[in-house]
Amino acid sequence: MPVDDIFRYAMYFENYGRRHDARNATRRLSADHNALRCLSCAAPCAAACPFDIPIRDKLLHFHTMLTT
Repeated sequence: MPVDDIFRYAMYFENYGRRHDARNATRRLSADHNALRCLSCAAPCAAACPFDIPIRDKLLHFHTMLTT
């Protein structure tokens, strides 16, 4: 999962108002990079994050935001 890319697209969407660009960038991601895959994942990314960011929860939120 390209976590850094998805977080960047969410920043474009939420902070810069570049909603169209963020959604287009998200659409270009491979189907294998769909955050819905996180639902069945043990979230090793969150355990490895030195900043205690709830990465899985954020990816799922961003997925909804960027694909609707």
